[in-house]
Amino acid sequence: MKRRQKQICLTDEACTDLLMLLNSGFSFQESMDLLEEEGKQQVWQKIRRHLINGEEAGRFMGKYLPADKAFYFTCFASFLPFRESLKVTMDIVRKRKEAADAIRKALFYPLTLLCAAISGVFLFDRTILPNMMSLMKTFSVKTGSQMILPRVFEVCSIILIAVCVLGAGGAAVFLSKKRIVDTYRYLAVKLPDCLLVQYASLDFARIFCECSSVSLSTRSSIAIMKKLKDRPLIPFIASEMEKSFLMGEAMKDAVQSPYIEKKLARFFHLAIYAGDTENMLKGYQEMSWKRTERRIRILTSAIQLIAYTWIGIMLVIVYQVLMMPLGMLRQIG
Repeated sequence: MKRRQKQICLTDEACTDLLMLLNSGFSFQESMDLLEEEGKQQVWQKIRRHLINGEEAGRFMGKYLPADKAFYFTCFASFLPFRESLKVTMDIVRKRKEAADAIRKALFYPLTLLCAAISGVFLFDRTILPNMMSLMKTFSVKTGSQMILPRVFEVCSIILIAVCVLGAGGAAVFLSKKRIVDTYRYLAVKLPDCLLVQYASLDFARIFCECSSVSLSTRSSIAIMKKLKDRPLIPFIASEMEKSFLMGEAMKDAVQSPYIEKKLARFFHLAIYAGDTENMLKGYQEMSWKRTERRIRILTSAIQLIAYTWIGIMLVIVYQVLMMPLGMLRQIG
């Protein structure tokens, strides 16, 4: 991995331009001549050396692509020509990035709001409230009953922070590459409609659909997906299908594993009979993404509700504290 980081690579823009030129009918050599003028001459010179030595582009180009693209390209290059491998790679990376950006964008505001609300409570509790209490004690004003709500709220805030920290820690552990497959296996059986199972199924269908778009056979598609070790759930789902194939089962039966989402299994079953796997899987992707969006909306609504509730209670406490001077004056008078 360290060697990979030191390797000089093409930029994302250069990869996009290269694919565009290849799709327009330019040869790899002609495309390279055009792109070399725009910069990264050192990379193109290294690529030229490989070509001069008689190496095929599919065998070495993975070393000169950005890491997220090299990962996919290397797997596809064993089954497809260079242009098709680059095209499928670019499409998969683009769609995954769009999905990840959409999820991050949906979660950014409610999570920021919740963090700001909790931070505001602690700043208020550690700065303004102690000064107010010190002032009240100076004039021998009783504050016991007025401090009940702030103290309860502080305890609830600590509990909420503890839950968030434990949740984040648990997610980091159970969604790590070493344990995510075990987590998926458990959730696929116990909570088949959870976000992780649906997103993994959507990711699998996306890659399988791209394989179908370049006329790869089912077995070749599964062989490619089994190589995607950096995406542990994809090889796992592919292996579940392959196990059934090795047992001699038909494709319609190969998607009945308890670890394959039921709706994905139904779409595969229908696609096999209809003979239009690519288009039917595109339909599944659209439906699955809508379901994912609905679950994300439910999650964000819940987070916003908690944040707004915390802000509302904090405003009540602020009002209560601001009323303390009036109570102090009444007691003095």
